[in-house]
Amino acid sequence: MNAYSRSTQLVIAMATGFLLFFIAVGPERAQGQGLAGLYDSTEYDCVTSSFDATYHNWYAFHNGCSVTVTIVYSGEKGGCDGQVSVFPGATQNTGLDKDMIQNCGGSIVTAVCKNGYVAVDQNDNYYKSGAGSGYRCKFQP
Repeated sequence: MNAYSRSTQLVIAMATGFLLFFIAVGPERAQGQGLAGLYDSTEYDCVTSSFDATYHNWYAFHNGCSVTVTIVYSGEKGGCDGQVSVFPGATQNTGLDKDMIQNCGGSIVTAVCKNGYVAVDQNDNYYKSGAGSGYRCKFQP
């Protein structure tokens, strides 16, 4: 026999759940923001791309941001899919050359999120570059 009533047990369970959520998303995201605090900006204009002569002229991303970012990428018409994480100030290549990208539609479509977040579509499914219209960055504990 348990010393706590059913309603007391429910209150304890709910408080424990909130505490775990608070710890997972951090106090600055949990306070007053509800579930909206689970999403982050998609504005990372500090990430650039080019064909990098240092790496066999492969398509590469340079992170000029102050945080590590994860980039999901795909060819405009599909194919050439991949994902890279790039530290601040670093460059990471894709292993794709100009001919490969041309065969995948001629350009690369990207979704950029800071480390700890994952690109999702409007239904919170993992985002696949080039599919659908837009993405958002969702916190992933």
